[in-house]
Amino acid sequence: MAIQNRFGDTENFDPNKMIRAEWAFPSDGYAYYCVAPGVVKKVVTAEEIQTILNASSEAYTALQALLADLENNPSEITNILNDIIALQNGKLDKTGDSKDNVVSFVVATVDADIATGEKQSTLFGKILKRFAVIALSISGIATSIGSLPTLLTTFKTNLVGAINELFANKIDKTSIVQNATTSDTTKVPSTVVTKSLQDQVNTITNKLVLSATEHIVDTDTDGKPIYSKTLTFNIGTGTTAQGSVVAVAGAIKMWIDVQNTFWLINGTTQIFTATFFTSSGLQAFCFCISNSICYSKPTSTLDLSLTVTVRYTK
Repeated sequence: MAIQNRFGDTENFDPNKMIRAEWAFPSDGYAYYCVAPGVVKKVVTAEEIQTILNASSEAYTALQALLADLENNPSEITNILNDIIALQNGKLDKTGDSKDNVVSFVVATVDADIATGEKQSTLFGKILKRFAVIALSISGIATSIGSLPTLLTTFKTNLVGAINELFANKIDKTSIVQNATTSDTTKVPSTVVTKSLQDQVNTITNKLVLSATEHIVDTDTDGKPIYSKTLTFNIGTGTTAQGSVVAVAGAIKMWIDVQNTFWLINGTTQIFTATFFTSSGLQAFCFCISNSICYSKPTSTLDLSLTVTVRYTK
């Protein structure tokens, strides 16, 4: 014979063990009735109902209407119980799993943070919008970064690896020296040092090469630079000729560089030194007076030109 009533402490009461039409009276003072296995209802007394009705006239009116419906339709109580069972079976407990629940939503129009108390449809719409914004940002970053295969580093498929490679090969600030005397293959001069060296080179160059034909070759006893310059004059054929030409304007003193001065006869077929003789005697010579070159030649059928190199100070 099946158990019809249960008694015991509330902490030992397990409604899932009750069978249909069974009553249970645990120590909490309430009565429980099993409608169906797993469906157990707490039963209230007439006094408790009366207390509820006395507290609310709306509740009393609703109960009267319900009783009238039940009196006119006795099967309604069965329908109510079935509805309760359906609700019980279909409800989601606070600790239940909602993995099979279906949520309908549309993407939000504005990117905004989710907030407590919002509906699931609102939450999912905001989340989808945020993902879209993030995806667009990532796409923009990727476009700005460019294509990894075009990297000039050894690493071409790993951006972090490429950055680490550059970091490993970079020059630390402590490796930059501010002088031109350090001899160390692990050090580099600063631009201040290289600029100073270039300025010195430019100064020396300007002193050495003042023009296409003028350059410094030595230093005079007074410390002034000695310049050198080469000039060519066409003397030509004819009678005795003397002449002079200003070689360097502003020269303080000037003299012939004999080793680099010569006469060209008949173009370049014969070459003679600055002062030259033939069997018939003196043919031509040149010398300096002040800052001018002077030359002289006798009557001759020779086509002469003079290439003279002078040295001078300014």
